[in-house]
Amino acid sequence: MTSIAEVVRRLVDSNPCISESMAKGYVNYTELARKLQPLVEAITGHKPSLEAVKMALVRYSERMGRLGTVNFPVLEILARSALELRTNIVVATLRLEAMSRLMQIVAELTGKARFLAVMQSLNTVTVIVDEEHFSPIENKLRNYIVDVIKGQSAVVIVSPREIITTPGFVAYITSLLARHQINIT
Repeated sequence: MTSIAEVVRRLVDSNPCISESMAKGYVNYTELARKLQPLVEAITGHKPSLEAVKMALVRYSERMGRLGTVNFPVLEILARSALELRTNIVVATLRLEAMSRLMQIVAELTGKARFLAVMQSLNTVTVIVDEEHFSPIENKLRNYIVDVIKGQSAVVIVSPREIITTPGFVAYITSLLARHQINIT
């Protein structure tokens, strides 16, 4: 059985706006408890009291206060980073059987395409390339294509090496995008 406190913590952590507002002390706990109560009930299978949900929020908020909000190293790395925006990007997913033929095309595009990335999963391979260099992939591998999304943009953040060992950087960036209704494909 999952405790009310654990469910409240997961609900707060899943919503960057609530999480940040609580960490900064901007929350009306009674009203937030009222909004979370039905969700806690759905997850636990029983209706918790409003007071129990509120107490879980207050206790978690106190813990968050001790942990702090966005830490300085994250902001410092962001300040030392360069942001690049690439537009007219295609995200194409192909069946994994296309990998060897795709790698031949990728070798030909290396150094020519202004954006090129390849990622393999269990059953598919995803290639992300600028639109002007997508046609060789589309023409030669048409029978392997599972999905194509055109008109995408890529945000490239070039950061100092410390980004590798600084927790929270990616979470901070993705929460900023989410708050501005920007989806990540």
